[in-house]
Amino acid sequence: MTPGDAPGLPVLISLPGSYRLTSNLLVRDADVTAENRTAILIDSVDVTLDLNGFSILGKTVCDSGGICNPTGTGVGIDGRGAEGVEVHNGTVEGMGNAGILLGSRATLRRLRAAGNGGSGLEAGAALCCTRARSMYNVHNFGARPVAREERERCESKKKVGRSAAVRAAGVCGSGDR
Repeated sequence: MTPGDAPGLPVLISLPGSYRLTSNLLVRDADVTAENRTAILIDSVDVTLDLNGFSILGKTVCDSGGICNPTGTGVGIDGRGAEGVEVHNGTVEGMGNAGILLGSRATLRRLRAAGNGGSGLEAGAALCCTRARSMYNVHNFGARPVAREERERCESKKKVGRSAAVRAAGVCGSGDR
């Protein structure tokens, strides 16, 4: 996606700016160890990633009891080291570890994370989310702000088995719905 990005996975975003998927990203077809593949690695501040209604699809399958197979180290969107990342409008499903991991000042909008071997949606301090939901992932949290004072910004409601759903409205400002 950015200069210096080699073909294959992960797709590297190393410059600030806006990016958009133009089709589904099929990690499950990457190779035999797809559960250990990260789909998109964000290594820059101030990135906006529009999934454009498409999905990032891994090969992990989770049942309603929270048992997932195969699990691994793969993450759908890994921006743990980046600040000011916004991801919106799509689905991350079937990753070996987590659906979406972001750093501080993250924004999650209109997202669905399901059937991932680890957390669904996770971000650092100053998390802002609207209409983001996480379900049928291994861990009992969806959006999990790291800073204690930010925990109320996204409310997690426990669902079936070891899954979680996240619903939050209005925390990003009145024009963000």
